[in-house]
Amino acid sequence: MHEFAGRHVLERLLRARADGRLRRTWARIAGLGAGEVDGAGQRYLMGPDLVAGIAYGQLGYGLPVDGGPLDPQLAFADAATRRPTYAGEPFDLPAALTRTTWPVVVVSGDRDLCTPRPVAERAVDLAPRGPLVPLCEAGHSALDTHQEAALHVARATADDDLPRLGDTPTIDDLPRRGASRLVGTAITAVVRATTRPGVAA
Repeated sequence: MHEFAGRHVLERLLRARADGRLRRTWARIAGLGAGEVDGAGQRYLMGPDLVAGIAYGQLGYGLPVDGGPLDPQLAFADAATRRPTYAGEPFDLPAALTRTTWPVVVVSGDRDLCTPRPVAERAVDLAPRGPLVPLCEAGHSALDTHQEAALHVARATADDDLPRLGDTPTIDDLPRRGASRLVGTAITAVVRATTRPGVAA
């Protein structure tokens, strides 16, 4: 919800749920989130199909929950029972980043809760040639949430023109296309329409 529609729409939905409203809307959104985590029952090829071995076996997705209110492991715990057992990374990625001689461009959406901005900033600090490309009103995976920005970054990196990536206004002005943009628009419209006084969806 936060990733696709932003903080204000999320707050509006949470207030409505605290008042006992929007049960059906909440259930539909929760169902979408569950499909994104595991890809179970989804048609075509999903992200988890490609990276589950790394995510669960090396990065620790699905480790025991910590009991906090925003623990991402809550979403992955069930899926982890059908994925590789966590064994840890086969090499020291932070140390490897310090030895890179090629550009390591880090694209970071300000709504990304899977890889939050502090993680992106740490990668940039470690890589000798590691510019940070911040994306406004974007979540995880620029390939889904801001395809034109992803292409812009790929072109600048291939041309070895990293200073071009510092032009944040240019990137923010690029058109946003793809299904993720439509999901955010749809969620925002539903929450706004169903949180008007007298509506009890």
